[in-house]
Amino acid sequence: MFVHVLKHALYVGIIGVKGRPEVTAVNKSLMAIAGRSALLAGQLCSSPRPLRVFWVLRNLVLRPGDVRHPYVAYNLTETEIPNCYMLGLELRRLRVEDSGEVVLVVKNAHGIADALFLLNVTRASSLSASSSASEGLRESSFLTLLIPVCLLWLRHRVLDATS
Repeated sequence: MFVHVLKHALYVGIIGVKGRPEVTAVNKSLMAIAGRSALLAGQLCSSPRPLRVFWVLRNLVLRPGDVRHPYVAYNLTETEIPNCYMLGLELRRLRVEDSGEVVLVVKNAHGIADALFLLNVTRASSLSASSSASEGLRESSFLTLLIPVCLLWLRHRVLDATS
């Protein structure tokens, strides 16, 4: 999941950063369900390379590579953009108490920058269970329609090829 978010987020990059670092919250505001996991993804661009990078949530500070159950701070991953990196903070088995602000702080030789994330964790309710059921029904209906359409398309292609 983290790699997918990284690839998707490459396009929000900042090019040609020199001096103070620049930090972007890829998913600034995130809603999640208690008991599940969430991933906060950030992008930083810094030339020179960052001296310090850390996540601050409630009374906890995590550096890339730290694993403090249920939190995993992923290491910096270079992007295709020079001097830019992706990083993420995974919060596992979320609790409603995890709701609030999370700050990503980056420091290099020229200054400090930060990005603010807002996390809203809600309890799963019967409403979300029924919406999940209806989503499942929609997906199965879609597949029920998609399969015959694909078969018709293939039949048409075969008939065209033999004509």
